[in-house]
Amino acid sequence: MYPGAFGVHDMGGLDSDSANAPIPSDRPYAFWERRIHSLLIDLINQKHLSVDEFRRAVEALEPAQYKALTYYERWTAAITAILIERGTLTRHEVETSLGPVPTAEDSKVIFAVGDTVQVRAEDATRRWRKPHVRVPGYIHGCVGTVTELCGVFEDPAYVAFRYPAPPQPLYRVRFATDYGTLEADMFQPWLVKAAPSALENAPKPFVMKGESVSRKEESVMNHGDHSHDTREMIEKEAVRKECAPRPLEGLANSLVELCCAKGLTTRERLTSGVERLDSLGGVKGNGVRLLVRAWCDAGFKERLLQNAERAAAELGIQTSNYEAKGIGDDVSIHPGVKRYPHGHTVIKVVENTALVHNLVVCTLCSCYPTAMLGLAPDWYKSQSYRARAVRDPKSVLAEFGTVLPAGSSVRVHDSTAEMRYLVLPMRPKGTEGWDEDQLASILTRDCMIGVALPSTATAVKL
Repeated sequence: MYPGAFGVHDMGGLDSDSANAPIPSDRPYAFWERRIHSLLIDLINQKHLSVDEFRRAVEALEPAQYKALTYYERWTAAITAILIERGTLTRHEVETSLGPVPTAEDSKVIFAVGDTVQVRAEDATRRWRKPHVRVPGYIHGCVGTVTELCGVFEDPAYVAFRYPAPPQPLYRVRFATDYGTLEADMFQPWLVKAAPSALENAPKPFVMKGESVSRKEESVMNHGDHSHDTREMIEKEAVRKECAPRPLEGLANSLVELCCAKGLTTRERLTSGVERLDSLGGVKGNGVRLLVRAWCDAGFKERLLQNAERAAAELGIQTSNYEAKGIGDDVSIHPGVKRYPHGHTVIKVVENTALVHNLVVCTLCSCYPTAMLGLAPDWYKSQSYRARAVRDPKSVLAEFGTVLPAGSSVRVHDSTAEMRYLVLPMRPKGTEGWDEDQLASILTRDCMIGVALPSTATAVKL
C-alpha cells in the first residue's frame, strides 16, 4: 500500500507540496466550533450516532470539499449527513433551516427569449453535502442570451434527494465562444438578469483542451511570462486574514437549532459541554494534574504507566472522551483482557527517556485525548503535521524548537482508533524541591503531545 491509499483523510506519510508545508500556528476556536464539538459529544453520549459512523461521514466528503473545509466544518457536514442517514433529520428540514426553499410561486417564468442572463457561480466545497448540479462547471459565471423556453420540469436538485421538487422553467441559453457559439440547458434558479452591455466583456465558457485538469486542484495559474495563485486561493487567504464567517458556520448554527427542536439535545447541555471543554486544558487540566503527580510520586508513576485509567481514578479524573458504561473482563475472548463499550477511549501514558522521545499524532482524523488536554490545537489537525509526523518527526520537532540529544530516537504513536496517548516528559533538572503548582507551570500541552520539552525558563514564580 502507499500513503493516502484509503482516501483524502489518510494523510500519514504523504509527500506533496501541501503535506510538506510548515506546521501552521495555533489559533483560538470560535464559539460555534466549540459548540459543534460539544454537540458531537452529547449526540454520541445520547446514542444518536456513533464515533465510527461520524468518522465514516468525514471520510466520505468529496476530496475538494475535505480540503476546503476547516476541521469543525467537516464535523458539521458529517454530523448532518449521519442524522439524515438515520432518519433523525430530513434533508428538507436541513435545507429549510438554511433559508427559503423554492416553491411553486418561485417557479413562475421570469425570463423571455432575447433576455440577457448570467449563470450563477457554484462552489460545491461550500456545501454540507455534494449537490446534484445539472449546470456544467465551465459555464458558471458566464453571460448569455435566452434563445428558448423549453418547458417546466421538476427541479433535479431536489428529485435527486427524494424530497418534494418545485417545478422550474428550463431555458436554452446561447453563449459566445472563440469558435462560434454554445447553447446549454439552464434551469431558472441558476440564472440572474444581466444588462445587455454585460455581453461585451463577459467571460467566455471555459473549454477544456488536452489533459483534463481540475481547476479546484490547481495551485498556480501559469500564463507563460508570469504566474500567480488561483483566484480561489487568493480569496481563501483573504478570508483567513479577515476572520470572516466560515461557509458552513450557518449550517452549524442551524444544526444546533434543529437538534434542540427535535429534543436530541438542549442548549443547557451544549453550553455546559462548551464550558467543560474550555476548562480541560491549562495548568489545572487533567493531563497536567496526572503527570505532575507522576513526577512527584514514584509509586503513582509506576501505576500510571501500567494502567493510566486506574491511576487517574485515584485523583477522580475521567480519562475517556465519551461517557461509556459496561467495562469488564471478557474471558471468552482472552483471559485478563478488558472489554470496552463502543465510544470508550483508553488513555495510555508513554514515558520519555534519555534514549527515546515520544510524539503523538493521528494521521486519519486527529484523534486526541480531549478529556485530558482540552481541545486539540489547530496545527495538530493540519495536513502537514499529520503527514510529516510519521515520515520525518525530527523535522517537525525542529519547527517547534525541539532538538533532541545525539543518539536519541523518536517513537511516534499514531492514535487512529480507541487509544489516546499522553507523553510523560523527563522531569527537568533543577526542579528538585518544587511543589506541584510550580511543576504544573512548566508542563505545557505541547510537552504532553511530544512536540516540546519542559523548561525551567518558563516556570511561574510563586
